[in-house]
Amino acid sequence: MLAFVLHPKPKVRKAAQKGAALLIHTPGIANSCVEEIARFSLAELQKAQKETHTLQLLTFFRATIYMFPLQQQKELCQACLKLLNLQSQMVRVQALRTINEYLRGIVRQAQKNVLGDLESASEDVDEIRAKLTSMQLQGIPTDLIGKLLSALKEVKPSSRDVSVCSSWLEVIFSCCFSLATSNNPRMALSHLPNLIENVYSLLDEPDNGAAVGSTVQKILAEAAKHLNELDLKTDSAGDLILSKLMNGLQFQYSSVMDCTLDALAAFYTSLDVEQVRSEAVQDFLAQPLKTLANLRLNPLFGHKIALDTCAGAILSCIGPEAFLKVITLDISGNPEADGELPYKWIIPVLESKLR
Repeated sequence: MLAFVLHPKPKVRKAAQKGAALLIHTPGIANSCVEEIARFSLAELQKAQKETHTLQLLTFFRATIYMFPLQQQKELCQACLKLLNLQSQMVRVQALRTINEYLRGIVRQAQKNVLGDLESASEDVDEIRAKLTSMQLQGIPTDLIGKLLSALKEVKPSSRDVSVCSSWLEVIFSCCFSLATSNNPRMALSHLPNLIENVYSLLDEPDNGAAVGSTVQKILAEAAKHLNELDLKTDSAGDLILSKLMNGLQFQYSSVMDCTLDALAAFYTSLDVEQVRSEAVQDFLAQPLKTLANLRLNPLFGHKIALDTCAGAILSCIGPEAFLKVITLDISGNPEADGELPYKWIIPVLESKLR
């Protein structure tokens, strides 16, 4: 069957690849069979000279790589990373898609392993889905994914290569999602500061703005909920993450600041809502308000809606008392003495969040 996996005729090749993939996914299949397919895949990828053969193999891997033994998974990921140094944009995009499908596949496999127990305990589909989403899954190779994240920073594409950047960002998110759903979810937090810095460097090309902003928001939605009170203070994990997010409000990102403001807002909306926050934590989380207030006073600032939304997210997180410590209205009640209130823009924000 493997002899036909790279057959020049598309129908024959597709049938062989499908057959091998079905064989690997068959319950009770011998490990020796899976290892044989893994060895064949790696050997063929290493000796592939033609771009078409490389692309055909990558297509095959997407359906099989997450079923291979851990050592073969590692070797194939390394081989895919090496392909990112080639000139062919198509090969680089497909290599990243293969890694992305691998990461999604290992999460699906981990979910399948616990699905039977959940279904025997409950017949409510919504309840099963909710439990599956919130579970810390066993069997996800967190060490391998951590090393993969570090390697991806080294092969970051040029910001001008928008299509490759988009695929690279998808893989970055899938790595963080896999770590956040594992039995060691806080491992994702240790990578976040450097990840945000690397992802934001792609904003040198404004066309990457939407993809960068969306990726950071999705990563924060999965990882930030694991921050605890000890993380939300100076020189902590939360401080490092917040400082990297605040770097997105610098002048060099002025054309895409709506994306970086949305990402900053996502940090606050992603924090655990059931967590009781001390006054010190509230004061720490309120620190970005000074920067936001100064930006809002600039008459040339063009992202007021995104900034107001971000301020509203902070208000919902820390409450009005901590919020008004930083941005004060200073209303005396005397119109002549008050004059033009510089921070009157927070009144609609307060109104919308405190109803």
